[in-house]
Amino acid sequence: MWAAAAAALAGVGFCYWLGLLTLPLVGFTLLVLFPVYLVFVASILGSWLGYGKDASDLRPVYREKKTS
Repeated sequence: MWAAAAAALAGVGFCYWLGLLTLPLVGFTLLVLFPVYLVFVASILGSWLGYGKDASDLRPVYREKKTS
């Protein structure tokens, strides 16, 4: 996630430096598109790492009662 965020921020900064993005467009990108991008990357990483399980994969957790 850190690498994906750094790459996206570097890409936005590079596009601004080249003059492809204006300052208002950079603000829009960072406030609106950047969080969507991070959710997209997190879902891809989650499924790639095997975290895409549903409720049927859950097991109940029981605590043993203390007898004193």
